[in-house]
Amino acid sequence: MDGQGKSAPDPRLESFLISLPGSARQGGAITALARAGIAARVIPADDGRSPAARRVYRAWTARLYCGRALAPAEVGCFLSHRIAAERFLAGGAAFGLVLEDDAAPVADMRPVLERLVRALPQSGWDVVNLGAAPAFLHRPIASLDTGRQLVRAHYFPLTSHAVLWSRGGARRFLAATSHVFYPLDHFLRRWACQSGRGLALSEPLFRSRDLPSQIDSDGARAKLVNVRGYRVRRALRRWRNKAWAARRAWQAGTDKRGSSWR
Repeated sequence: MDGQGKSAPDPRLESFLISLPGSARQGGAITALARAGIAARVIPADDGRSPAARRVYRAWTARLYCGRALAPAEVGCFLSHRIAAERFLAGGAAFGLVLEDDAAPVADMRPVLERLVRALPQSGWDVVNLGAAPAFLHRPIASLDTGRQLVRAHYFPLTSHAVLWSRGGARRFLAATSHVFYPLDHFLRRWACQSGRGLALSEPLFRSRDLPSQIDSDGARAKLVNVRGYRVRRALRRWRNKAWAARRAWQAGTDKRGSSWR
């Protein structure tokens, strides 16, 4: 306990906050996290127009898989999360909490996060979505004694403003994303549906603050999603993800050992 009666931060957990340099959001986000007992290292976000972003972005692959090109801010968001994962792996923490600057902690975030860190298994998972509960195809695997459950999210929630990485998961994420051709939240869903290694909570620990979108602040994304063929590609992507998720859920349900960590 510290001098104010609060428990000391768990040394196994390192926290990162992604925010554009000079953003008006950054100060409010740091203050909100500090009040909740989280001291986060700030990762200067990439705006998607840097040389690094141009090197990793593959427009033709994005059109093939996503049905459209990506807006610069979408590329920058993805690249910023890669940088956060690299910073996490460069340290010695077992778990890396990565937040975007619109992530707002719920009132009981700190004690639930501490219980979550203690409840997480040593293997069998890559990433926990802390920003949204799964809508369906999920299996409870641990109770956190707060009314929340840790669940295997076969159909991974479609958000990225608050994620928790294992070291192995962060390494696999970096290995799988040397090129960027999906928005980050869509990539995480696709990746976790395929692998079955995505987790979530039955109630989120971080809400997304009602702030103007920085992904579409210039209207670029709104124009891109109106290109011909995009809606067909989107529908196919959704059905493919659901098929992968259903297969993983079925495999977990038919495991003779009753284990959900397959």
